[in-house]
Amino acid sequence: NKILKAAETRTEKTFGDKYEETAPAITGYSVVGTGKQEIVLDAYNKEITFYYTAKEDVSYKVNYLEKDTNKILKAAETRTEKTFGDKYEETAPAITGYSVEGTGKQEIVLDAYNKEITFFYTANEDVSYKVNYLEKGTNKILKAAETRENRIFGKTYEETAPAITGYSVEGSRKQNIVLNAYNKEITFFYTANED
Repeated sequence: NKILKAAETRTEKTFGDKYEETAPAITGYSVVGTGKQEIVLDAYNKEITFYYTAKEDVSYKVNYLEKDTNKILKAAETRTEKTFGDKYEETAPAITGYSVEGTGKQEIVLDAYNKEITFFYTANEDVSYKVNYLEKGTNKILKAAETRENRIFGKTYEETAPAITGYSVEGSRKQNIVLNAYNKEITFFYTANED
């Protein structure tokens, strides 16, 4: 029997009279019964006790954000039909390209409505990508592929096509790559010059 609200004492009452009390609203709880009780003061030190049950309509939100930027990495999830006053544990899911801050576990006590848990992640700095230099139409390697290492997940990098003797680059000499996945590649295509 957990005390939800401090007991109140009524004074200056008349012995033998009847009094009615109404249960106060308590956040997260429903009163058992009508919420009204009568008492006849036919003895000293009489008591009324109202009993409550925890509501099971509580929800909370779990957020998945990039540390420092608060960029949403995964849509927030809402947990519903939870019991007021209970404790719940959440485990951070793996998010490609990111590492969760801390242990990856958090507890929440539902002692209020609209509570939230937020997991913060930092971008991994172990990302690499490959730059290819191929002849258009034949895919002949004109220059050995180069691997760029230790890049930051989620960032954009720019590459510029190098000059290759006897060839001209197709399209723009510059390409951007967004590292939103592992093992990405940029390919520059070249066509042979007709001298």
